[in-house]
Amino acid sequence: MSPSLMRIRRNEQTSDPHTRILRLDLPTWTHFKPGQWMSVKHHGIARSYSLLTREADAICVDQVSEGVLSPILCQSKEGDVFEVAGPYGAFTLPEPMPRNLLLIGCYTGMTPIHCLSQHLRHTDTSFTAKILDFHEHNTWPIEDLITENILGDPRFSYVRHTHHCEQIQPLLSDRPYVMAAGRTHFVKSVQALLKSAGYVRSQYALERFG
Repeated sequence: MSPSLMRIRRNEQTSDPHTRILRLDLPTWTHFKPGQWMSVKHHGIARSYSLLTREADAICVDQVSEGVLSPILCQSKEGDVFEVAGPYGAFTLPEPMPRNLLLIGCYTGMTPIHCLSQHLRHTDTSFTAKILDFHEHNTWPIEDLITENILGDPRFSYVRHTHHCEQIQPLLSDRPYVMAAGRTHFVKSVQALLKSAGYVRSQYALERFG
């Protein structure tokens, strides 16, 4: 897909001083599916960012100390323009949509999980979705967005856990469709657990970062 331009509409501080939510004016991506990501490019440097919202108009950026593009994005101002391409990725809800979902995110993996839950919140479909927010040393600072999104909707439940994949095992007894996103070592641990529980590839979706 050919590159387009995104314009910074608003740069929002989060509870983490190193993390920003960027509200964006983006091309109209009629083919966007919640859970997908886009490539952001600036002066020849490209990085991938999952879309935070079902409208595909926001990303969450962690300013990495040794990063090249993330500091530029975190310090961006209203009106700044960056080149983008996308959307990409297969971390999307299958069709037909499962009625029983287990959505698992760790750190940056909570960004596509939020996007998916926001999309689900606005459907009339009958389903149940358990959201597990795993954290290691840091917490991805969008917990308030997630809990606000699902507030009052009995189809959702939300739990935060420390980084121990064994806590997932009891939730697999009713064979939910599993979607897990996060750093590579975390996602590999989840995949190993799913395989040991008898899951086959068509029963889960994974998204890895770094």
